[in-house]
Amino acid sequence: MSDSVAGLGGDGLALRWRVIIATGLLGMLLGFLWGIADVPRYRAAASVVVAPSGAEAAVDTAELDRLAALGDGSDVAAQAGGLLGDDLAGADLLADVSYSPAAAGILRVDATADSPDFAVAAANAFAQALVQVAGRPVGLGAAATLPDSPSENRSAPLWSLIGLLIGLLAGALLMALAARRSSRAEPGPEPAGQRSLIPVEDAFGAPALARFRDPESLVVRAGDAVVLNRSGVGAFDRLVRDLGLEDEDPPRTLAVLDASPDSGSEAVALGLAIAAANHGLKVILVEANLPEPSLARRLGVAGSPGLADYIQGDATPRDVLRSVPTSSEWPEQNVFACVPAGEPRRGQASGMASPRFTDLVDRLPRVYDLVLFEAPPMLRDDAAAAFARTVDAVVLVSSDGIEASDAIVRSAERLAPDSPAAGVLTRPRGTQAASRALR
Repeated sequence: MSDSVAGLGGDGLALRWRVIIATGLLGMLLGFLWGIADVPRYRAAASVVVAPSGAEAAVDTAELDRLAALGDGSDVAAQAGGLLGDDLAGADLLADVSYSPAAAGILRVDATADSPDFAVAAANAFAQALVQVAGRPVGLGAAATLPDSPSENRSAPLWSLIGLLIGLLAGALLMALAARRSSRAEPGPEPAGQRSLIPVEDAFGAPALARFRDPESLVVRAGDAVVLNRSGVGAFDRLVRDLGLEDEDPPRTLAVLDASPDSGSEAVALGLAIAAANHGLKVILVEANLPEPSLARRLGVAGSPGLADYIQGDATPRDVLRSVPTSSEWPEQNVFACVPAGEPRRGQASGMASPRFTDLVDRLPRVYDLVLFEAPPMLRDDAAAAFARTVDAVVLVSSDGIEASDAIVRSAERLAPDSPAAGVLTRPRGTQAASRALR
């Protein structure tokens, strides 16, 4: 739906109005059908007079209540059925009869039925039956007369109007939701003279999940803590939700990597770690980009020993773990763990193919709810491409553009056909949009 209403200018606006009008007309039709489907009900009233037991005494409410209770009994119903047998058979079953005090010494007998004749016959019969069962000093009062109009009837014009209003409101709400979703996926305008770019959705085959500013500006230091600014909180909270990190069966291992170099994968991985930790998940962020480490400097933690030292066998898991608070107010409660890459070493590869790294990947999900790996670009590191096929989800990060769109396509092709959930994060000239495809 969002794709169908995402058109720009008059065409998109006209389509939205057509949908709203269509839902309004549908609502009006349903309201009209609801109105004419109603069966009208007619009410007729007779009365019973209760004479006082003494010349000066007055009939109290309790006496009328006792008489009404008698009218609700089976004896009166049986007597009324007998009286109606030669008049309108079945009126005792097709009418609803009730009793209520009308005035001093007068009990009103109301009968409601689908037919005015049934209503009159039932009211008179039940009044007469009540007199016969109760005996003196009870007598008949006014007889019921044919009602002029139904007492209960749904108005078809009124319900048509109600249906129209509900339909228009539903259509407007539907279009507002569709417009909101489409605006998050809508690319920015192309510079004059530049040929049309391949949309991220076409490049990777994934719908857009979110749109937010450059993640580099959303993650800030607050003393010893690393936090998200106001814009970053909403942006990464949506990404946590849209990647299914809080689902009943969420991805436990997530690789975040650039489709092309320097596209912002570290900031995205860090923002996800902060947001997920603030949602109560036990999170660890592993900087697996050994040739170009920068996470320790960004977080203000010791860079060594790090993952490179662990892979070489020079450090234990405890040696390489760092604790990073995500709140300056509750630094002991809101934290995530991280493993920095360590000091860069000349000629060192990513290390993702080493047995110690593979063992670490297997062990971490037993301890943490979410394991995030910030990995080297997939097109530059064959081990990163192989590693991406082993995790639960992949987020590709790429600056938008003709070359970047091509990088997304080539990176996606390196994922196995049965690769698990994969994501794309793009930055079209200063904005970031996240997408994911479930495979």
